[in-house]
Amino acid sequence: MVENKKRDLLIPKNDVVFHALFREDNKEILENLISAIVGEEVKVETTDKNRFVEITSSEEKMGIMDLRAELKGGMQCTIEI
Repeated sequence: MVENKKRDLLIPKNDVVFHALFREDNKEILENLISAIVGEEVKVETTDKNRFVEITSSEEKMGIMDLRAELKGGMQCTIEI
């Protein structure tokens, strides 16, 4: 008799899973994600390991993005889930 076992899936909203999926050597997956968000085909030029958002005044809150990338053509993408 074959048992039906429920499989636990990795949830992409989890930071560890998100970063594993969208690391620089997975550019095709990353391009597909950004293309789906912006509604047009994109090509990722580079990704940025520094995910901290620069603050310019003492009133601003420090932020950390889940993903920073530069697209061909110079568009900068910062994604926080």
